[in-house]
Amino acid sequence: MFKPEIIEFEQELELILDYWATYTPDNRYGGFFGKIDHNNLVDMQAPKGSVLNARILWSFSAAYNYQKNPKYLELAKRSFDYIRNYFIDEIYGGVFWTVDYLGLPLDAKKQIYALAFTVYGLAEYYRACEDVLALS
Repeated sequence: MFKPEIIEFEQELELILDYWATYTPDNRYGGFFGKIDHNNLVDMQAPKGSVLNARILWSFSAAYNYQKNPKYLELAKRSFDYIRNYFIDEIYGGVFWTVDYLGLPLDAKKQIYALAFTVYGLAEYYRACEDVLALS
């Protein structure tokens, strides 16, 4: 890769991560918003999906592994904590497909698609911080 392309890549990466870091954390109910429109208007009561949250976990974990920016690790931990506390089914295993804005199971079905993204996210998070809770 040529140096100008690397610079462009890193600038674009920074813009994308900054958007997600700025507009998507749900500081009222925890985790990240389930729905934001093209004007950045948040639907505070939108369901939160396991795939979206697992991708957020992977993204900020991978960003931390690439740049070692502590802000990214903090956001990865926020995602990890939310997944662990609300999406993981402690009784039957797996991850809930969606939870409501309060974190209560909305669609408790288990999809291998969601589980796969969750495993990817947990593996990258473990790689970032070696939190053994990500392995369980």
